[in-house]
Amino acid sequence: MTVETSALGPAMVALHGASETLLLESARSLIVERGIAAVTVLDVCERAGLTRMTFYRYFADKPALLDVLDAASREEIEKTLRLIATANHEVDDRVFLVTALESV
Repeated sequence: MTVETSALGPAMVALHGASETLLLESARSLIVERGIAAVTVLDVCERAGLTRMTFYRYFADKPALLDVLDAASREEIEKTLRLIATANHEVDDRVFLVTALESV
């Protein structure tokens, strides 16, 4: 469940985004440290300094959080590959990069 930000004032919209970002960054760092299976919702909340209520305001459960992290990672990879593919590289490099981009 996500919060409808159009009903919030500018300060609350900024806070909304900051909390979600903090949860995502906390989850990402914990996953790197411990692995996906070892990280709980409570771990993420404690690392972020937020309550579980706040967590569930943004994510239905741990798999929903992982879906958002996955999508963000894919977007970052795609953006990087597009930048590389449009740079001045040899033709063989571009073919490789475009093929990699299409597989994302």
